[in-house]
Amino acid sequence: MAAKRKASTKKDLESKIAELEEKLTKLSTQLEAKPAPKPAETKPAETKP
Repeated sequence: MAAKRKASTKKDLESKIAELEEKLTKLSTQLEAKPAPKPAETKPAETKP
């Protein structure tokens, strides 16, 4: 019984970890993308004139 529970919880944890990893990657890409456009937008504006 305990082994079966551990196996199922291990699978559950693995799926939860996979979901969290996906969320973290999305968030990290969003965070990386958000600050990048701001300097990119201001730099061309500063260099153009």
